[in-house]
Amino acid sequence: MTERDEPCGGLTVGSPLGTGEGDLPWQQAVTSALDWSFEQVLGNLYSTSYANRKLLGNDHERFEDDLRERLARAEPSGHFEREIESSWIIGRVAH
Repeated sequence: MTERDEPCGGLTVGSPLGTGEGDLPWQQAVTSALDWSFEQVLGNLYSTSYANRKLLGNDHERFEDDLRERLARAEPSGHFEREIESSWIIGRVAH
């Protein structure tokens, strides 16, 4: 088995950051909820490669109006909750 094939890319067992608090690789995840407004949802879409303003061209106003109408029907409060999970793995590579 090559280093690339090993779990966690060949990370070795040891204590995270030299604190003696546990074995490596050490991983953790945190889940949080974000409350987005329509403008935040729209801004997120515009930051993507599949719904940016350049792709929409002159249709971007029609897109915004249609999206606003559909989201208002789906969630009349105008607040959209999105759950985000952030995770990380801490380790070191054996030499």
